[in-house]
Amino acid sequence: MENYIGLIYRAWFWELLAALAGTIYLRKVPKVPTLYKYFVYYLWITFIVDVSGAYLLVAYYEWKALLKLIEGTIFYRNYWLFNPMKIFSLSFYCLFFILQLESERSKKILSWLVGLFFISAWINLIVSGKFFIAYAAYTPIVGSILLSICIAFYLLEMLNGDKILNFYKNLTFYVAVGALLWHLTFTPMFIYNNYKIMGSSAEFLKVYLFILGVLNFVMYGLYTVGFIVEIKNSKRQLATAT
Repeated sequence: MENYIGLIYRAWFWELLAALAGTIYLRKVPKVPTLYKYFVYYLWITFIVDVSGAYLLVAYYEWKALLKLIEGTIFYRNYWLFNPMKIFSLSFYCLFFILQLESERSKKILSWLVGLFFISAWINLIVSGKFFIAYAAYTPIVGSILLSICIAFYLLEMLNGDKILNFYKNLTFYVAVGALLWHLTFTPMFIYNNYKIMGSSAEFLKVYLFILGVLNFVMYGLYTVGFIVEIKNSKRQLATAT
């Protein structure tokens, strides 16, 4: 439990750092692309939702009366909050990359797939009965596959176009690498966890928490670096223009 709480605090720190870096980016850089603005808003939403979901820890350690009050209700677990958030998060990531594609055909096909995923994920969440009692495996598994496809389309276009010359100056590249590493690494661990391996193995729990901590650091660290790179690049462009 102490390791788990430590992981939560560290995750909050990295989320907050990335969100603050994004906010500074919005203030420092003129004419920020609309999608980048939405990405910064998304980071703040993620941070707020994650902190809000910790009400159970507060109730357990500091406010026993609240724990008794919500016992037997859907609020006794925070699945009601994080299950919908996972659907929103994966859908947002997919659209973030789709809307930056140049191929209209690819945009159309992938947009339909994201719409299908969004609807099917909600149906699965309701029909499976896991909405309030457990994490729905369908959402991260199918969503991660779809996200990987969207990122692959973006990277392929970048490799075949002029963007490859300045890929390291583009925030989207850092988001692509961070999101891809996080979801491709975490999803297999989630599947193992879903089969109760985490509950039966203390060693797996340690590995699970350690890897998740590293993934959070890498992903949000890359987002932060991406914002810093964009700010520096904008300053260079302004200096050149003057």
